[in-house]
Amino acid sequence: MCKVLAEHGHHVSHLSRTNREEGGSYDILLDGISADLKSFHGTGSLIKQVKHAYEKQGAKTVIVRLETDEVELFEKLLEARRKLKGRILYYRESEKILRELL
Repeated sequence: MCKVLAEHGHHVSHLSRTNREEGGSYDILLDGISADLKSFHGTGSLIKQVKHAYEKQGAKTVIVRLETDEVELFEKLLEARRKLKGRILYYRESEKILRELL
């Protein structure tokens, strides 16, 4: 996932357990902003996991990889956008074009 982000011109910093803000468990810094990486094949826990990244892991941005092109998966991501506050970037595994949900 980080390779895709870097290929789109973003600066990605991997973090050790000691290089995060206190209480944070997000995966990376994306252009200096705390971000968590999520990958989904199905819709089951998508909203719950994105919410967890914001509220429990301290992420300001969530980057989502959609592993299938199923319409239901994208619709669930749109639902997460409507329900949650925070930046969501996503890409489909099949095309690797990074987009932001506004």
